[in-house]
Amino acid sequence: IGIMGLSLGGFSTSLTTYHPRLREPRVKAAISIAGPSANLTKRFYDQSQVEIPFLMIAGTSDRLIDYVSNASVIPDRVTHGALLTVEGGNHIGFVGISEPAFRFFHNADSLACWSVQSNVDQTGSKVFTDLFSDEDGIVLDADAPQRCQQVSPPEAGHPGRQHMITQIGVLSFFESVLAATERRRLDAKELLQTRLSREFVEAQFRLATAP
Repeated sequence: IGIMGLSLGGFSTSLTTYHPRLREPRVKAAISIAGPSANLTKRFYDQSQVEIPFLMIAGTSDRLIDYVSNASVIPDRVTHGALLTVEGGNHIGFVGISEPAFRFFHNADSLACWSVQSNVDQTGSKVFTDLFSDEDGIVLDADAPQRCQQVSPPEAGHPGRQHMITQIGVLSFFESVLAATERRRLDAKELLQTRLSREFVEAQFRLATAP
């Protein structure tokens, strides 16, 4: 089974894959797209003792889920993890409606921030509070940037190109793990780790540095 989620679904993907008490043992590969992970420590990923390939896909212009504290940390925390960065990618750019609806916006995450701040309970939820446990390696990091903090959001890239990078990244990652033959797995791995960055200047791939 391969599992994948976007935004809060990405957080759910991480919990389903690695949580020491709640994980689904049938999962063999996992992708989080712009998923929150600042609260997931290296202990969280290590203590389950599972060797599951994990890919984070994230954009550097994301206003809702800060790239630095949630995505760039993945190669240092997840032993079998990797990061596919979309330079100029924003949060709403991963959603189908963004192309062509938001093609000419400076950064359409401004709309997403307005919607979230208008409709989401900012005080938090007991469901999430119950999940935060030092024992499980899930901690509440008060210093982590909160959603939509930037006063002047960075410009976002073309959503169509963001979609293409994401689709190629997702398919090649799952093929590199789950394909039926070694030849197909190797071809997909080479596409993800090498050729994708050659075809798209916005795409950068980085493997885990964690021991």
